[in-house]
Parts: sequence; structure tokens; C-alpha cells
Amino acid sequence: MKQKCINKSSEKFLTSVALAEVKIEAAKTLRNQQIQSFSIDPLNKILEEKIESVKKVKVKLDRARTEYDTALEKLKAANEKNLYQLYNIMEEKKKAFETQAHIMAQWMDSMPDVEKMIAKSVQQLCNSNYQYHKSIIQILNALLKEH
Repeated sequence: MKQKCINKSSEKFLTSVALAEVKIEAAKTLRNQQIQSFSIDPLNKILEEKIESVKKVKVKLDRARTEYDTALEKLKAANEKNLYQLYNIMEEKKKAFETQAHIMAQWMDSMPDVEKMIAKSVQQLCNSNYQYHKSIIQILNALLKEH
């Protein structure tokens, strides 16, 4: 009779442990989904947008720089007849280059937005981890109280 009672108690405890393991795995899965949804995915999205944006600006900046350099070379090789015309072209190319450089500078100024997004994602990561650990503690406390 005593053996039967011990076996029943052990079986109940093992069932509780198995249930706790399932709950812990569910909490872990939830944490991983939260991290993916609220940290990794938003970061990837904003970084992809910023990278694509800077690539476009960089191409325009490089093109403007090349055109400006070409205009300068033509100006250096100019004769008196076309000096004024080439100077005007060079000034136009210089202005286009400066405009692109300004756009690039504005993009660099927007980097604090990315930093804020990263900070927000890290905060969400911490919150998800906190909730995960809190859930595990609650599950284990419930298991200990039962036995």
C-alpha cells in the first residue's frame, strides 16, 4: 500500500515536471517570437531602408563629383574663347555636387533616429527576456508548491 502511494506521488510529480517543461518551452517560444517581431524585424526594416537610401545618394554624389572634376579639367584646358562658358558649366557641376553632399549630410544627421530605434529594440529585448524569466520562476514556484 505504501509503495502504491509512493508510485502515485512520483507519477504526479513527474507529470507536474513534464507540464512545467511544456510551459517553459511555450514561454521560450513566446519570448523568441517577441524578440523577432519587436526587435529584429523592425531593425532589419529600418536598416534596409537606410542602406538603400544611402546607396542611391552615394551614386548621385559620385556622379556629381565626377561631373565636377570633368568640368574642372575642361576649364583648366580652356582657351580664351570658351573660358566663360566652361566656367559656368563648372559652377553648375559644383552646385550639383554640393547639393548631393548636403543630402548625404542630412542622411547622416538622421542617424540618431536609427540609434533610437536600436535602443527601443534593445529595450524590447530586455522586456521579453524579463517576461520569460518571470514566467519560468512562476512555473517553478507553482511546481514546488505542489510538492
